[in-house]
Amino acid sequence: MFVNAIEKVGGFTRPLLYISRTYKSTVVHPGSLTMFFVNEEGCAVTNRATAEVILSSQNTNSKYNAFKQSKAQLKTEGTLKAPVLKRLEAEYGYREGTVVNLKCHFVGCVAPIKEITCHVSKKYDLAIIKFKDYEQTAYKGFAFFPAEGSEAKPGKFLCRLGYPFPEFSNFIYNGLNDDIEWGDLRNISAPRFPLEGMLTRILMGDEGLFGFEMSNTVFRGQCGGPVFDEDGTVHGMIFNTRNLNTGFEVSTNTGKKECLYPVSHCISAKTIKEFLKSNNVKYYEK
Repeated sequence: MFVNAIEKVGGFTRPLLYISRTYKSTVVHPGSLTMFFVNEEGCAVTNRATAEVILSSQNTNSKYNAFKQSKAQLKTEGTLKAPVLKRLEAEYGYREGTVVNLKCHFVGCVAPIKEITCHVSKKYDLAIIKFKDYEQTAYKGFAFFPAEGSEAKPGKFLCRLGYPFPEFSNFIYNGLNDDIEWGDLRNISAPRFPLEGMLTRILMGDEGLFGFEMSNTVFRGQCGGPVFDEDGTVHGMIFNTRNLNTGFEVSTNTGKKECLYPVSHCISAKTIKEFLKSNNVKYYEK
């Protein structure tokens, strides 16, 4: 049903891969998020979490580099006394669990990547990513949204596409530099994952319709990905999962527990188009 549509939409749906590390840890954590392009001008749509990773990556790394430089300057005879380190940690806000390294890799977007800007919606879990000053695009095609009045309605089966599984391991912790590093990025693994579901009901906000609900859950990394029909027309974007109380209970070893049913929430094409228009971003309708 969605075979051709997945190939079509997969051409302009792209992963953001990232690696991170917390303070005093040598363990590198991989992650993946999703975005999709809406025109031929390097503009993509995603959710707020993806935009925040992009925005915070440069500041996070710069701040930790400054911290390391301060440590080096405060060392006495090659060592840093505990009270001095404690004051420095307090100054920078570092403690165990604080992210100190965060590095991104954009797969199949544009080349070369020189400048990126993010515009985050104040109302919805929605953001625009703009790549600037590139020489060529690496994605194929771009999203077409339904024209007004032809949006999907409850009962319609749709497909979601994203990159929820960070199945890559080409990264290391460099103990000499106290930093994390990417390995060879030419053959990095980033498998896409489609997931179908029924549109079950419309989501209403203070200003009317803003999204819709689908009949099953999604995975975290799929958020920011497109929701489309069998023709590849994009009807929305995944933004979260919610558990509904079914009214039933199940027995466990510790007693009875509410039986919850997971559903996914999606921003509607109408809301996406309004946000793109307000930011002077070109989009297409079918």
